Amino acid sequence: MNIWLLKCGEPVPTGPDFPERLHRTGTLAHVAAAAGHRVTWWTSTFDRVRRQNLYAADTILQHSPGLEIRLLHTPGYSGSISLARIRDQRLLAGKFARYARQQPPPDVILCALPIIELCEASVRYGQEMGVPVVLDMRDMWPDIIVDIFPAPLRLFARLMLAPMFSAARFACSQATAITGINDIFVDWGLARGNRAKTSLDRSFPLGYTV
Repeated sequence: MNIWLLKCGEPVPTGPDFPERLHRTGTLAHVAAAAGHRVTWWTSTFDRVRRQNLYAADTILQHSPGLEIRLLHTPGYSGSISLARIRDQRLLAGKFARYARQQPPPDVILCALPIIELCEASVRYGQEMGVPVVLDMRDMWPDIIVDIFPAPLRLFARLMLAPMFSAARFACSQATAITGINDIFVDWGLARGNRAKTSLDRSFPLGYTV
């Protein structure tokens, strides 16, 4: 199978001696490639932990046989909750939408939420190209952004974030399947998309290699 994985914010293995432990998407990418699948991991050049760009331009890494990592350059941001981050994520989704249409379509796409903008872009691409898209619920965005505001300001925050709520509803409602790190997250994604649960919607607990 030709598999596309979309996830930012995880450690990206930039070489064979990469010291950090891989997270959910990184582990899945390696396992799938080792099983003989062709895997493309779309991510950002921006390292959100160190708040710096790993590369100064779009970069493609042929990490191992069967695994290609496409890092799309964005300016980055300093604040986890900021307009700069929203702008960064929109730029990233726009780049993916353009570059994806220059590649042969995959057999399936697995996109993590967040990033909401990438989820929306991947679902729209999937609809256009006839590619099934699975959304993997990692965090309850944008709900958690609203929750950090004092109670009197939460309605205002929800109104300000209306485009993100709309994008999340669209992506979750139109995705082929909803997965997540636990059943609560899967149920949240189904509720966000106002959809009934099917046999394709299920949780896969976090795991890691040692």
